Amino acid sequence: MLKATLDNEETLKDFMGCMLSQSRHQLNIIEPSSKWSGEDVYQHLENGGDILKVSGLRALAHESEPNIVYVNGEMFKIPDELTDVALLMTSQDVICLKNSGEWLTQNSAVISLITDLINKGYWFIE
Repeated sequence: MLKATLDNEETLKDFMGCMLSQSRHQLNIIEPSSKWSGEDVYQHLENGGDILKVSGLRALAHESEPNIVYVNGEMFKIPDELTDVALLMTSQDVICLKNSGEWLTQNSAVISLITDLINKGYWFIE
């Protein structure tokens, strides 16, 4: 059974992504007291607001599949046409229009993903 699992490249890839994206120390992940809606996040970004990554949080994109992002041991699939989001999440500590451009708020899937990450406490708004 272990040999079959190790031979399955897809399973091994997901295991490695989840394992490597887990923090080695306690993170200050605090879910917001009231959930953010997609509209709230959209308005915050449109008004020039920043969304900050929790200090020490690991976000990794898979090298051969840039539409898969691993955040703190969780896998998130991003539509193929939105791989810029994966690059933004894995290379920046701040999500905002200044470092991404207008495309950030022009796709509901992007806003939905960011909203999910905020509501899980991985990114936050001050």
